[in-house]
Amino acid sequence: MKQQILEYLKNNLNSQQFEAATRTKTHSLILAGAGSGKTRTLTHKIAYLIVGEEVKPSNILAVTFTNKAANEMKERVWNIIEQIREQLNNSQTNLINYESEEDLDFDQLVNQTFQSIKSISSPSLDRLLTDFKNLWIWTFHSIFLKILKQDIKHLKKNYNSDFIIYDSDDSQKLIKETIKELHLADKIEPKLAKSIISDWKNRWLLPQAAAYKVENETEEVILKIYEKYQKKLEESNALDFDDLLLLPYTLFKLKPNILEKWHNKFKHILVDEAQDTNWIQFELIKMLSYGKDYFQLFNSDLSSDNLLNQSSDIISKSSIVTFIWDDFQSIYWRRGAVMENFLNVKNWWPDIKIFKLETNYRSLPHIVEAWNAIIKYNKNQYEKQIKPAKTGNATIKVFIRSTEIDEAQWIIDLIKKMKENYQFNRSDFAILYRTNAQSQPFEQILISEWIPYKIWWGFKFFERKEIKDIIAYLRYILNPKDNLSLKRIINTPSRKIWDTTIRKLEEYAAIHNLNLADVIQNIDWIPIKISSTTKLNIKQFITLIKFLKSQLKNQTPAEFIKNLINTIRYKDYLKDLEWEEKAQERLENIWQLINLASNFKTKGEEGLRQFLNEVSLLSEMENQWEEWGDFVKLMTIHASKWLEFPVVFIVGLEENVFPLSRAKLDPQEMEEERRLMYVAITRAQKHLFLSLAKSRQKWWQTQYNQPSRFLEELEKEIPHLLKYFDVSDNNKKSNNTLTASFEEGDIVRHKIFGKGVIVDLWWDVAIVKFFNPKFWNRKIDIRFLEKIE
Repeated sequence: MKQQILEYLKNNLNSQQFEAATRTKTHSLILAGAGSGKTRTLTHKIAYLIVGEEVKPSNILAVTFTNKAANEMKERVWNIIEQIREQLNNSQTNLINYESEEDLDFDQLVNQTFQSIKSISSPSLDRLLTDFKNLWIWTFHSIFLKILKQDIKHLKKNYNSDFIIYDSDDSQKLIKETIKELHLADKIEPKLAKSIISDWKNRWLLPQAAAYKVENETEEVILKIYEKYQKKLEESNALDFDDLLLLPYTLFKLKPNILEKWHNKFKHILVDEAQDTNWIQFELIKMLSYGKDYFQLFNSDLSSDNLLNQSSDIISKSSIVTFIWDDFQSIYWRRGAVMENFLNVKNWWPDIKIFKLETNYRSLPHIVEAWNAIIKYNKNQYEKQIKPAKTGNATIKVFIRSTEIDEAQWIIDLIKKMKENYQFNRSDFAILYRTNAQSQPFEQILISEWIPYKIWWGFKFFERKEIKDIIAYLRYILNPKDNLSLKRIINTPSRKIWDTTIRKLEEYAAIHNLNLADVIQNIDWIPIKISSTTKLNIKQFITLIKFLKSQLKNQTPAEFIKNLINTIRYKDYLKDLEWEEKAQERLENIWQLINLASNFKTKGEEGLRQFLNEVSLLSEMENQWEEWGDFVKLMTIHASKWLEFPVVFIVGLEENVFPLSRAKLDPQEMEEERRLMYVAITRAQKHLFLSLAKSRQKWWQTQYNQPSRFLEELEKEIPHLLKYFDVSDNNKKSNNTLTASFEEGDIVRHKIFGKGVIVDLWWDVAIVKFFNPKFWNRKIDIRFLEKIE
């Protein structure tokens, strides 16, 4: 019977997949290239464990990263088992069409199918499949939620098995409440506190341990919040999302016998998308694999060779782990994913066998060659050379335009032509960019061309918080009777005018048939019980609005918005509100709003009114498309992971845009940027377009960036597959011989700023990082630089 099962697997998998799926006696690391059938391999391996090796489903743990993927994987495993049993019976068993059984509960589906094929195979297999519904295929958080439901009582805290889970909004509210009780509202924003606390929890830093890690005054404040927040959670018998990993790790450390129980249960552990695991997730897998022996290994300094020699008994008792991952697609380093876990995986499982899935079934050859060409420039990775299963001889089109608006217009025009002439749907097109702020010119033109679009895993431009904040200020300055805008901005940034005060003012306004603005304008005379400090804060807000309105008459909309964000210190507000990268992204969105406003040259209220009318029109057109089913898709490259499209545009391929400028100073971050480029290319099935602009508006200035190094790498490796369309106003680079005498990385001297290194070079300008931190990065005309040999 086993031979028949192996024959079935050979017929349904390629040789690499088959070898990986049938390796069940030792640990496995499956290096799966993009589109190489990793999920197919993983599901066949689970099915083989059950029907080929007769492992009880309840002894198998499979980890995925989304609930949708977990449910799909269960159904695929059962479908494979059903087909294997059909082959064993050597007859035509009626297979259930899962596509048509969408309304059937999965457990019912298993029971129904089991009854229909019960007579096919051996009694031992019947017993195994009766246990199928006990197969653990879940996300990390779902798995450890189940474990905590059984064993949280052993933590000796105030928790019991009836605990509830606070979602992100609930935990944010509790943190906000905690900040208020500690009288720290003027020192920290709840969102930033939540982000830091989450980071600590994912590194197993309980409040006591985090106290030794604080590095600045802000973290000292957050530590106080963390201590009280955690107590409030415990008092409420509630866990936040991060506790679902933190508390099992704590439980296993304190109660090795509990860890041993779960280790004994799970004989096989399979982890999908393993490259995205963070520190605590990886530690939990190690714990479940080794049980209480984990602590002996954890405290040893043995190399993998010595570990294998001196701890062979421990190794032999470990649960068999299978990791399936693509190190080329590890793009969450800044979010805590630890790629080094798997580059050094033999330190923990010395006998682990490495398999490579190197046949791509998704994309045409020119696309596969492009991603191979890009990723070879990274150093810290396993070597893989992906080969296409499909055939073709297409090329990659590279567009060069003058500005980002020209770039967007050209791409939208091409989408229209391809849809009209080649029978594509709008949903076949994906526009991928490095940061959210880059969506604005595309959204502007898509709206003006009346082409429906969707932002994947993100907000449309005018729905983003920072845009809504600034627009609310502009609307209120023009229309003081706009209560909705007033309520949004009166405490943004924080002025300690809390919601309770706003409610009192609204109630008074409603009773006396007044506008809310009338009430705050006369705050000294309104008989409402609020503190003198709050009254002063309201009066300062009124003074601010009057000042801004006085500035408006001599400024264009773009100038006024820039003045506004400086006056209210909105940049500082965002830095306090968000972690650094997110705050920077929000600021870039505001600068895109300023770029949009720069099209309106009339000064004063009339110019601002024209701009707001345009914003209202664009916003309304966005909303009218919600009922359409066919959209052009816009998304960041991070959001595109796990998706694939017939036609992909990768835009903004310029230095300082993609890759980001900060990556130039950090080799590790540059490798992550290159992996992002790899991921972007791998989303394309049939057609791949690359584009860049020679100039781009950023921070209200025109930037002239060099073409991305990723384009240069493609040009070096696959020039025969690139077809350029330079449709910019000036398609010739500078022939300045002085520029040619300098290169990135050159050490130079400036008469005033001293020595530094060139980190970027374009036309006659160099970006120099000076060694004196007082001067740091500066844009310098190269005529004033002396090269040091």
